[in-house]
Amino acid sequence: MLYDYQPSRQSCHPHEFLRGFTGFLQTDGYSGYDQVENVTRLGCWSHARRGLDEAIKASGGKEKHSKAKEGLEFCNQLFHLERKWKDLNPPVGF
Repeated sequence: MLYDYQPSRQSCHPHEFLRGFTGFLQTDGYSGYDQVENVTRLGCWSHARRGLDEAIKASGGKEKHSKAKEGLEFCNQLFHLERKWKDLNPPVGF
């Protein structure tokens, strides 16, 4: 994990900081990262979950079997497994 603080959210900051980096870049949905070249952008399950939760709240939660509720349950299961497995070590040679 790498973190760089900047006093503003101008898109020039991630572009300059990550110049020359290639690989996977996991961020929130901030469009300022669109200018970073030669990376594969990855989304964040926490942000996806938040959007699903907001969709359910906006609909009043009336639908018992909506796609948003299905997605929220998937995220909850994923986070449950992450908590369950957080102390495991990867196999040797992985």
